[in-house]
Amino acid sequence: MTYDAGGEVRAFLRGDEAFSPGTTPDTVIDERGLEWTVTEEGLLSPDGELAPRLSGHLSYWFGWFAFFPHTLIYPGASN
Repeated sequence: MTYDAGGEVRAFLRGDEAFSPGTTPDTVIDERGLEWTVTEEGLLSPDGELAPRLSGHLSYWFGWFAFFPHTLIYPGASN
């Protein structure tokens, strides 16, 4: 995924589910074609199932690495 500067970044506990962008910025589509709603609490399926949101922290990689030097760093996609 590519995020514009200032865009939202959220992570969800999704198990084996794979999602693609939905018809609006507040929806995603699962592998079965069902539309889930993106909420502050998590991803909400049409039948009420919730994939909870994971807590996170945005930081520069080198700042994080300075405090947590044993973290594995993976290269991102180049633009």
